[in-house]
Amino acid sequence: MKRSATVKLICTVLAIGLSLLFAAGSLALPTLSVGVLSYGSYGEEVEQLQAVLSELGFFEDEADGLYDANTVAAVKLLQKRLAVTPDGVFGPKTRTAYNAMVSEGGGEKLMNSESKAAPSTKALAGKLIGIDPGHQTAADLELEPVRPGSDESKVRMSVGATGVKTGMEEYKIVLQIGLKLKRMLEEAGAKVVLSRTSNDVSLSNIERAQLMNDVNVDLWVRLHCDRASSSEQSGARVLVPSRSSNASIYQQSLELGKDVLWSFCSVTGAKKRTVVARSDQTGFNWSKRPVIAIEMGYLSNVNDDLKLNRDSYQELCAQGIFEGILEYYSE
Repeated sequence: MKRSATVKLICTVLAIGLSLLFAAGSLALPTLSVGVLSYGSYGEEVEQLQAVLSELGFFEDEADGLYDANTVAAVKLLQKRLAVTPDGVFGPKTRTAYNAMVSEGGGEKLMNSESKAAPSTKALAGKLIGIDPGHQTAADLELEPVRPGSDESKVRMSVGATGVKTGMEEYKIVLQIGLKLKRMLEEAGAKVVLSRTSNDVSLSNIERAQLMNDVNVDLWVRLHCDRASSSEQSGARVLVPSRSSNASIYQQSLELGKDVLWSFCSVTGAKKRTVVARSDQTGFNWSKRPVIAIEMGYLSNVNDDLKLNRDSYQELCAQGIFEGILEYYSE
């Protein structure tokens, strides 16, 4: 039997079995013995998980075996019912908690919980989210005001970092990650505004902020890589506007920054540094919408440099940011 036929048969049998259990008047979900499943996983084990999530009302899409953004959102809903850290990964802790709940006859409790949210399909529907991949091919050393009405100025766009081992420029890496993040956000129903889709642009920090202001994004994320004088320095950190320089968006930006940094480091395994409020960031000071900048790793560190140039790790970076945005909205 061909794989596609086998997969369809498994899904049909599982669906029939679940339907019969519901018809009997109670929710008796099956236990799951799947491995660790996360964004990008695919196959029969993902289909089994999606079928269970569908029965619980957390997942409305077809059980197609692809662990996409909507599957992540559905798993996070399940994890919240199970009092497990909602990271969107169906791993050992989530599997154990789920199987224990099912074995104790707790399927109906999962289904009928008063805290049950709306179906997870298109979890970000109606949201307009901005992505600003930092820097560009050519630096712009002309000056612009750091904040409205200020005599203090900074260069319109600095050159950015370069990989100490790979020689890869920051602006290329962050655009690759930005395009991956765009795909994930759109899968979850969001509309996405990218400040740039190519490297050969000329956009200052003020112009990037004004772009996001003009379209009235709900929030925007600036993507960057870090550098330091010490080659030992590694990990990720998030910058947010300071209360003194932009009080109107400070608190929302801070909450978004905390969620994104936590999720990013959980998904990628990067060393978690800190969230820093900055008053000297032109893009922050001109923004009217909540905004953060995530420094995803140090290109001055060999290990960070090599990881940030791998497509698979870039997917994890995008996933971590995406899950942080989901967490921000779930709160």
